[in-house]
Amino acid sequence: MKFQGENYPNIFPLVTSSLSSGEYMKIKDKIIISLILGTFLLLSLIVIFVILVAEIRYLEPQYTTFYENVNISHAKEIINSTTNLSIIDVRGLEGCSHCQFRKGHLPNATMYNLPDSFFNTTNDILVYSRDGKRGETFCEQLVNHTYGKIYNLEGGWNAWNQ
Repeated sequence: MKFQGENYPNIFPLVTSSLSSGEYMKIKDKIIISLILGTFLLLSLIVIFVILVAEIRYLEPQYTTFYENVNISHAKEIINSTTNLSIIDVRGLEGCSHCQFRKGHLPNATMYNLPDSFFNTTNDILVYSRDGKRGETFCEQLVNHTYGKIYNLEGGWNAWNQ
């Protein structure tokens, strides 16, 4: 059944056959409003989902993309203020590691020769070598493989001892 001036097909032929034109228009308007609100709700949910996915991605820990060369005073500050700090002595790559380590090392330091021992760690890492050069190489190998901050002691053990 079509009402005068109606350009839309009768979507409820059995139900609307007993309705007046005014009643039909009210039902049709309610359906259109429901469709608009439903579409708005669906789009809103999609936007919320996209935002949540972006937030989750943002909250994922990211690998450290650089290391920082630090002087002695900054290194001491890091040692005294950082609770999750690994201090790595890499002088073993420059000769007798045990000999050098026994002669002296930074407080709480451990000897390591392979940077992959620290891959995927969340600890901050302070690296030192005899003169700082091997420490830089070690730090370069940690970049993009660890989550914490990476520091190299400028001048290495030689500078620390002066």
